[in-house]
This record gives sequence, structure tokens and C-alpha cells, in this order.
Amino acid sequence: MLCYNRALAQNLTGQEAEEDGTPLIAPQTAGRHGPKPEYIELPTFRDEVLCIAEKIRACNVDGTSLRDIAVLAYRNAQVETVVTLLNQAGIPARSGLTAANDANVEEVNVLTLHSSKGLEFSMVAIPGIGELPLASHDANEQARVLYVGMTRAINSLVLTAHQSSGFAEKIKQACR
Repeated sequence: MLCYNRALAQNLTGQEAEEDGTPLIAPQTAGRHGPKPEYIELPTFRDEVLCIAEKIRACNVDGTSLRDIAVLAYRNAQVETVVTLLNQAGIPARSGLTAANDANVEEVNVLTLHSSKGLEFSMVAIPGIGELPLASHDANEQARVLYVGMTRAINSLVLTAHQSSGFAEKIKQACR
């Protein structure tokens, strides 16, 4: 999965090195192998989240705890929308990270891509890929943050879009 994530990020930025000339180093794996990321196009953002809800449900049925699943969004405004839609679909979800000391809580973690840095989840879903890059933000920085989010996935990564964009097209190509 790390190799796919790096290819996606490199495809998004088109860079082999950071702005200061520091080369990007290929990620190393600890022997883990998993499926390649899944890219799904749907008609609306709501449909994206409902599709993600079904993927979460299947992952949970296969034995993955809901607390080991994250949905990552680029913007804070999307986080609350995702929480609401997941809860309406019967998937318990909360904004933020479930406390490690609260083993009785079974909820999906819904975070921003920025706040996911340093965390790992068995399954990660990232809706709204078609909205990126935002014109008001630096595209290379958005690609780096998206890469951080993608690399939070240990076993399964689901990327969804409801509209076409430069990022969506490049990710679609990389996931083929």
C-alpha cells in the first residue's frame, strides 16, 4: 500500500524532491502487503459517505473494530457532515479520536487529514477527492497532506470523489 500511496502523491505533485531540493525517499514497508487503494466515483458527497458507510460495515463484519477505522476530510466543515451522515446510516461515528483508555467506545474516528498525522488505522476512507486541490490553497501542500492521510491506512484505503478534478483524475489513473 505504501508504494501505491507514494506513486499517488508523486503523481499529484509531479515532484521527486521537496522545494529545498531534499529528495523524496521511497517509503519502506515492514513486510505488510495489502490490496491497492480503491478509488470510487459517485454522484454526490452524500453518496460518497454512504458508500464509505457500506465499506465500513463490511470491514466491521470482517472483524475490524470501528475504533480502528478513520474517515479523513480535508476541511473541518466536511468532518461534521461525515459524522452526521455516518450516524444516519447506522455507523456510530464521532468527530475526533476515540480516547485510547475508553475501550467500550465503538465509533469510527472522523478527522481532518492534518490531524491524522502520526496515527494509524486498519481502514482509512477519504471522501471529497474531487474537490481537491482547492484554488485558495497551495496544491503541493494539499498533495502532501493527502499523502499523509493515505499513509495512515494499514490494510485498506478507500478514496471517493463526486466531481472531477486534477487530483481525482491522477488518483483514478494511479489506482487502475
